[in-house]
Amino acid sequence: MISVIPILLGFTTQLMTDFKKKIIDFAISYSKLGETHTELGNLDQALMFFKDETVLFNELYKAYPENVSFKNGLAVSYFKLGVLFIDQSNNKNNAKAYFKKAQKLWSELVINYLRLTISKKLVIRSAIKSLFLKIFFLFKRTFIVSET
Repeated sequence: MISVIPILLGFTTQLMTDFKKKIIDFAISYSKLGETHTELGNLDQALMFFKDETVLFNELYKAYPENVSFKNGLAVSYFKLGVLFIDQSNNKNNAKAYFKKAQKLWSELVINYLRLTISKKLVIRSAIKSLFLKIFFLFKRTFIVSET
C-alpha cells in the first residue's frame, strides 16, 4: 500500500509557502498604496492601507517570530504609521506610540544580530584554533617520525 501522508505533507507545505508569499505580497501592496495615497494627500486612505499592512506583518511576525524580514516589516509598518500621524493630524501621542514599537523591534533585531555575529566569531575562532592545533600536532608527529 502506498502511503499518501508524505504526499499530503508535501502538498500542505507548498500550500503554506504559497499562502505566506501571498500575505507578504498583500502587505507590500498595502504599503505601496499607503505611500501613493500619502503622496497624493489622501491621508485617511493612506492610514487605512498602512494599518492593513501592519495587521498583515503582525500576523506574519506572530506566526514566524524568528523571521527577521517579518519583524523588520512590522517595525517599518509601525514607523510609517508614526510618520503619518505626525503628517495627518500632528497627533504626537499616537506617533510616539508607533515610533516606540518600531524602535523596540529594531533594537531587538540589532541586538540579535550582534549576538549571532559574536557567536559565529567565537565558533569560527574555536574551529581555527582546533585546526591549527591539529596541524601543529600532525607536523610535530611527522617531524618526530622523520627524525628517527
